[in-house]
Amino acid sequence: MRCEPGDLAVIVRSHDHRNIGKIVLVLRPYHRAESWWIVCESVLHGIYSDWPAGAEIGTFDRFLRPLRDPGDDAVDESLLWLRIPEVDTV
Repeated sequence: MRCEPGDLAVIVRSHDHRNIGKIVLVLRPYHRAESWWIVCESVLHGIYSDWPAGAEIGTFDRFLRPLRDPGDDAVDESLLWLRIPEVDTV
């Protein structure tokens, strides 16, 4: 799993597009495999209803991307596929 309890994470997949990009706090494992209890400081939109800010809800680990310091050995993955622009030095 990508997340750990105590992580801040961004929602990268959701059944409702309005949740994409929201920051949540990962609390503890959810009873389903590879899932977490999370809490958000804003409303989260569900399939059938919305959850108010501060509500604890369960979500899949694959729907989240943790936000943490990657360390000194981290590689910017975008540089692996993005061409570095050339700069004119005139």
